[in-house]
Amino acid sequence: MKNTYLKLGYFFTRLLMGVGIIVFVVAVALMLVHLAGFTTITDWASISSNGDMTIQLLGSVGEGTSQPAGIVIFHIIKNLLMLSVLLYVFYLVEKVLRSVEDLRTFQVENIKNFKQMGVCFVIIAIIDLLQLRMDLGGDAIMFGIDVSFAYIISAIGAFLLSEVFREGHELYEQNRLMI
Repeated sequence: MKNTYLKLGYFFTRLLMGVGIIVFVVAVALMLVHLAGFTTITDWASISSNGDMTIQLLGSVGEGTSQPAGIVIFHIIKNLLMLSVLLYVFYLVEKVLRSVEDLRTFQVENIKNFKQMGVCFVIIAIIDLLQLRMDLGGDAIMFGIDVSFAYIISAIGAFLLSEVFREGHELYEQNRLMI
């Protein structure tokens, strides 16, 4: 790679993919350990679902509120779905960076990649809508809808880039025909 910004983008994409895979494996391990009945997740860990994967260790970080196992498993599965889709987005970003490096910027493949990124962000926004938690008293389970505009804005941005790259592809093809 010749361009410093491409190198930096590629480095961060790979870094985020690596961290995402590690978090994915840890979350699956937590869920499997709980389902196998070896320990109770709610005794030592809490899963927070606000668009990121946060595992809070109870007792070591501070006072936490333990959640029923069903809610914890719900949040683990929800976050695993979101993380899986985000890992696919990072893969698509890596493909776009490689095509830019190879001077194939305005090819049809990049247009498809940006459209897929937009669809992925819409899927993440839909998954992120679901909220399930215990109330402060611990005697009622609340179900809610929480809208995260970051994913919606990201989807709009990806669809917009798809159109920009489509226009660039048309100009590229016209330029090739004129020569």
